[in-house]
Amino acid sequence: RLIPFELADQHDILYGRATVTRDIPTADIEMKHAMSLVRIKILKNEYMGEGIVSNIRFDNVITRMTLDIRRETNSPLIFDFS
Repeated sequence: RLIPFELADQHDILYGRATVTRDIPTADIEMKHAMSLVRIKILKNEYMGEGIVSNIRFDNVITRMTLDIRRETNSPLIFDFS
């Protein structure tokens, strides 16, 4: 099943997997980050100087992805980053 995500719609995209059986009827799902929002906030507060920020750069930023969660037990998660 393909699940599309856009980072503009939310802050984090998490996924997890667990197996439930008759003998183990509860699932403990360990969540993993597929994408996370990064926010930089610069505050002057009590600083008396001019405080000039000349450059901030992020490379290889992924803002859209499709997550393919396969139903087979040992299949990997497939990420298609746009």
